[in-house]
Amino acid sequence: VDTDGDGMYDGFEVINDLNPLVPDAGDDQDEDGLTNGEEWDRGTRANLSDTEGDGMPDGYEVLNGLDPLASDAVFDPDHDGLANIAEFQAGTDPNNPDTDGDAMTDGYEVRSGLNPFANDSTGDPDGDGLTNLEEFDSGTRADLADSDADGMPDDYEIEHGLAPLTNDSGGDLDGDDLVNLVEFQSGTNPNNPDTDSDSLPDGYEVLNGLDPLVDD
Repeated sequence: VDTDGDGMYDGFEVINDLNPLVPDAGDDQDEDGLTNGEEWDRGTRANLSDTEGDGMPDGYEVLNGLDPLASDAVFDPDHDGLANIAEFQAGTDPNNPDTDGDAMTDGYEVRSGLNPFANDSTGDPDGDGLTNLEEFDSGTRADLADSDADGMPDDYEIEHGLAPLTNDSGGDLDGDDLVNLVEFQSGTNPNNPDTDSDSLPDGYEVLNGLDPLVDD
């Protein structure tokens, strides 16, 4: 049954294009990270790097506790927002939601163009005044200064109690007849109807060509 005495039956070797007359259990014919003998033990193919054809090599799946005999590419065992196949493609750990330990999940970092292998929590690539970690905690985009595309940067909205994930540019938070977007453009406070405390509402001043930032 095992002519060369390498622990693998002759039939397995023939089916997998191995030589049943030469001990080759320690070789890795398909270069998937599993030796031929390990392929035999696990029931995977020694001449196919991806036995079940789910896009991930058998060795990678075994190393990371996945099943090389079941298509599990779309599963997300660490719940980081990246499916197993995406973790494989990105090189991140499918069993650790935060490969680099910077308090941001791998899925968030990959989708935001950040580096899931380096602590970049204090960076601000979109220049909106929020660090990457603050963006993650707020649910905003680290690669977009204005996540909801309402004309107001994320940090401005958060600072003034607006919704950085909802277009609230047309709202009037303080009831001064200036919508939030115009407050931002004018430099006035959307939470204070009279930014310069001159007893004239910001909306009145802007409408009449006065300066809502100076007591006039």
